[in-house]
Amino acid sequence: LTLKILPAAMLVFLRRSFFLISLLVLLHPIAASLTEHDDLQAAEFVEISQVEVQEQVQRSENMCISMMLLGCMTFMMSNFYLVNHHDEDIRRISWEVISSTVSIFSAVLLFQACNKVLEYYVLEGMWIWYQLLVDMAHMLLWFVALQVVLAYLSGAMGEHIEVSSTRNSLNSASAATPIRRMARVDSANMHMEAVKINTVCWATLLGHVTGFAAINAWGTLQQAAPRILPCSFLVPALAFAGIFCIYQATEKLRKKWTDMDGEEDEFEKLWAEEVAETEDDVMSLAVSFLLVQALRFLISGHLPDTEGNDPPGLKQSNLSCELLFLAALAFGCFDVVQISVRKCFESGSNGQEDGDVADRVAGDVEATPASQTSRRSHSFNPLDKEHRWSTWGRDIFAMSTAWCLHFAVDWCLSANLNWDGALLAVLCALVVTFLATIFVLDKLADMDFTDDEVDSSLRALIQSLGILIGFSWERSFDEAVGGLAEGHVLGLPPPVLTLLLALGLAGAVMPAWKWYILPVVESQKEETHKRHEEHIQAAVSSNELKLPLLKEETHERHEEHIQ
Repeated sequence: LTLKILPAAMLVFLRRSFFLISLLVLLHPIAASLTEHDDLQAAEFVEISQVEVQEQVQRSENMCISMMLLGCMTFMMSNFYLVNHHDEDIRRISWEVISSTVSIFSAVLLFQACNKVLEYYVLEGMWIWYQLLVDMAHMLLWFVALQVVLAYLSGAMGEHIEVSSTRNSLNSASAATPIRRMARVDSANMHMEAVKINTVCWATLLGHVTGFAAINAWGTLQQAAPRILPCSFLVPALAFAGIFCIYQATEKLRKKWTDMDGEEDEFEKLWAEEVAETEDDVMSLAVSFLLVQALRFLISGHLPDTEGNDPPGLKQSNLSCELLFLAALAFGCFDVVQISVRKCFESGSNGQEDGDVADRVAGDVEATPASQTSRRSHSFNPLDKEHRWSTWGRDIFAMSTAWCLHFAVDWCLSANLNWDGALLAVLCALVVTFLATIFVLDKLADMDFTDDEVDSSLRALIQSLGILIGFSWERSFDEAVGGLAEGHVLGLPPPVLTLLLALGLAGAVMPAWKWYILPVVESQKEETHKRHEEHIQAAVSSNELKLPLLKEETHERHEEHIQ
């Protein structure tokens, strides 16, 4: 039975196999043609998609370049209008804003380039708490560089050619004839002016670099801390305390160095003043940025990174943008409002105690020199403790206004426009530059109802807007430099190429700033200082003339009250 069934089964299997093979042979050309057609459609779709992407990228690049050209041309031509304005205050403030813009642009560009090299070779893949230690060491390194460089440039530590020329001219002037003595003194003043310009130049640049190093270090702590609001708002307070401790330590070291020769000469005084003013900038930059970071976390629910960038793809609502704009307005008005309220209470208390007016005026006139008549004077001693605390508070609120305005504009543009990268950075810089309305603030400062203290707050706000403009344009240039560095030109890693490009840009910008912009700003500051001193002297003389009449009137009121 098996011998009969097996051949029949084999025959059936072979017939069906032959049928299937024949069917496959017949269908294979049709299937191949269909597959080839699908492959062609897929290739065409991929090609069309790539072409569309390339066209989109090309349109974005063309728009970015066009906006950059138009923005730079408008910015440069606007500067000519502003520095030649008929209002003297507008001219002075314009020069200050230009100086702040160039300084912050160069400082942030250099620091970001150095920090990217550090991240590429050291910090990549490292635990965040180890990153915090490295960033703190990086910040302290910039603090030490700030102290040492300014000590050398000011002549307090070591001598360079300008310092030695100043001292030689002063030493030779004492033994010279009257005519040559005047020439020697003029020569000494010229060399001393060069020393001051060099010191102010590097103090401003290193101060801003150190400020962003502090932002990076304490920002890393903000990133490492738990993502809850109390911790985020605690970091600005810790940053304030930590930087204050550094200031106390550096002040003691400066005092110890100054006391080594038993007296403080003009070079050591210049060193102390410039370091103090630079440290004020560092404090205001770091604390205000961290405070605004925490505020953005409160509004949006997402903590930005150490550079202030939101997570990729995150779009903020219009309500969040409006809240950040309101925060900018609140920070900007707070200092002016609290000064006005305090003065209202002071005037009310003074009206209730008429008998003490004459004694207070007399004490102010007799005991206070002209340079210290008012704590709102521009001739403050920058090393004065009370002045430094008030300056820190004023500058922190002013810089918080600038940061809130910048990030509110960035949020608003990214939420309503489908742009990113360099294009969004350029547009944000253009809008921020337009919103930095120094005309309005200058008119407020010129009004009669604002006194010296309110004027000082408004001037600090104007300076913060200048820093804001520089920071906005630096972000657009940082995007451009990063785009060039990604091409691996000369076979260099992107961070190294970014550093070289940043050094090239800073090398092109800084000499012009030092030679042609900073001397104008410093000369205008000196003229403003002299006019303010004359105003104080006139006020003191007026008080001295009115003092006998005021005493007599107060005595008569006192007698009437007794009767």
